[in-house]
Amino acid sequence: MDTSDHRIPVRAAFAFAGGGSLGTFLTGALRELMVGIRAHNAAVAADAPATDSRYLNGEWGRITIDAIGGSSAGALCASQLVRALFDPAYIGDDESLAKPGTMTGDWIHGGDFE
Repeated sequence: MDTSDHRIPVRAAFAFAGGGSLGTFLTGALRELMVGIRAHNAAVAADAPATDSRYLNGEWGRITIDAIGGSSAGALCASQLVRALFDPAYIGDDESLAKPGTMTGDWIHGGDFE
């Protein structure tokens, strides 16, 4: 039985606050959230049973990100999210947190204020 028709679609909006040190924290949290959303959406696409551990909630359908915004360092996080939506490898979920060219690695290697 196709349970995907009975799932509640989820629409998400992200608003990121400013502040340099907060931006680094937000990027790490965003990375983990994106890994979770990607796994959740894969479970929905596979019509996995509601007990599948990839689901963030077994009753939810596909998670769609509708709006993204931020100020100051939060705007940088917002732009990282947009890039990750178009370039999923940028999330770096199978990479070191410090790898250049990933969400967290870009903060580590390019986040100075000189």
